[in-house]
Amino acid sequence: GNVGVSDGVLIETFDLRLGTEATGIGSFSATGFLSITNVSDQVVIAGGGRGNVVLSNDASLNAGAMALGAGSGGLGELRLFTGAAVTIERPIAKENTDLEKQDVPFGFLEIGKAGNGLVEVFDPESTISCQDAVLGGSNAAAGGTLSIDTGAIYNCANTTTVGALTGPGFLRVANGGEVNIGASLIVGSKGLVIVGAGSQVTSNFVTSGKIQVELEVIIARPMEDPGMSKSPGGA
Repeated sequence: GNVGVSDGVLIETFDLRLGTEATGIGSFSATGFLSITNVSDQVVIAGGGRGNVVLSNDASLNAGAMALGAGSGGLGELRLFTGAAVTIERPIAKENTDLEKQDVPFGFLEIGKAGNGLVEVFDPESTISCQDAVLGGSNAAAGGTLSIDTGAIYNCANTTTVGALTGPGFLRVANGGEVNIGASLIVGSKGLVIVGAGSQVTSNFVTSGKIQVELEVIIARPMEDPGMSKSPGGA
């Protein structure tokens, strides 16, 4: 199904799941600075199906954890435009929370956990923040891509791991994009980081696989359309 949220709407929910089943397709879109979505547990964008989230015009989404492409065969996509924000952080301890049932540990952003995952962040003041992130997961035939473009910002308090597991991971930073990692950037044997001129990647410690600096990195900007995209996703 499809859910659209306009300016001035506050959503409070425990769980948000899109494209859970293999044949399932789900999309969620929100726009406007008073459009706020709070998910106390986790957001799963595509289990075994397809899931798509689009936030624009200062809309915000806050969650305890997030996975894109959580199941084999799944395709999960997240796009932020024009000052939109996603914040992923471990919630204050709650009673009756069974951590063994978590698809993703609290505070984590996992892109391409077992399927394909794609996150694209565009425009100044558009921000995605997490405590830890993993790009590329358990499936060698699928992967995770994170693109930070046109002045957008990615903040990771601890460690970002790119392509250090079985699946490939890809981090692209272009056109004044900014990546801030508090502890470590780990680029594994199946990882690739590409940084365009004028962009910035800051980390206290870097374990380097493939990191390339290019004069120009072009990331195709899709339409700000809450419908399902045509991109292949993944790495």
